Amino acid sequence: MKNANLLNKTIKAVTIKGFEVEGKVYDYNERYLSIENEVDYYVIDTQHDTYEVIEEVQAVQEPEFEIVEDTVQMDIKQLKKEIQQRLKYAEEATAKVQVYDFEEAGESGFDVEVKLTVDGEEEWLNVQTYGLEKDAVRRAKSILNTITKWELDTLEMVSGVEVYHA
Repeated sequence: MKNANLLNKTIKAVTIKGFEVEGKVYDYNERYLSIENEVDYYVIDTQHDTYEVIEEVQAVQEPEFEIVEDTVQMDIKQLKKEIQQRLKYAEEATAKVQVYDFEEAGESGFDVEVKLTVDGEEEWLNVQTYGLEKDAVRRAKSILNTITKWELDTLEMVSGVEVYHA
């Protein structure tokens, strides 16, 4: 494909009828270039229209993070035991299931954690780490449903799963 090297480059095109347009190539195929600018989107027929590259856009180097492997810090039985232990002498407590999006030490991933607030003191129980957000959110919803079914007297559950980045 001769048009493959034009992707993300700014071109100036003149159609067969004399219409001039300048924009960035966002799609291509064997015959057509799709370009966009701040006004609209245009399709240029490379067999009839003329075009020239005005500016080559250099790829932006994003920091490379290695996606962490899925790891289990505590299973559901251990989580229940930890929560029951912390609620033993509590007068009031709330729990919220959260997904923490982290990027540190060249790694990125998502921690599923339970934010437990017992008598005004906050504590985070890290349950599992995932490489993909959708897997982490799915697991967090499952944990939320499970904790809700435990029917612990002093524990009030906050509905919904929050994804946050510190």
